[in-house]
Amino acid sequence: MATTFHGREKYILTFIDDLLRKTFLYIVKTKFGVFNNLKVFKALVENQIYKCIKVIKCDENWEYNFKNFNAFYKENGIVKQTIAPYMPEQNGVGERNN
Repeated sequence: MATTFHGREKYILTFIDDLLRKTFLYIVKTKFGVFNNLKVFKALVENQIYKCIKVIKCDENWEYNFKNFNAFYKENGIVKQTIAPYMPEQNGVGERNN
C-alpha cells in the first residue's frame, strides 16, 4: 500500500546544493512531474540565488533519461553525472538527507 501526501501526491523530489547542503523539496503526483519541477527549480536558483546549475548528479533511473531531460541539460550547459542505483556510497549526501 503506497503512502500519499496532501491527497494524491506520492513522490518526494529533493534537490541538494552540494556546497551549502541546502535542500529543496518538491512533492509530485507522478514521476513524470520531475521534469517540470526541475525547470521550476532551475528558475528559482537563477532568479533568487543568482547562481547557475552546473552539474546534476542522479542515479540511472528511467525518469531522468527521457530525451527532454538530455536536451534540457544540453541547452543549459548542465553536466549530468550518474551514479549506480542502490549504491549509497556514491551518493552519501543524498542518502543521508533522505
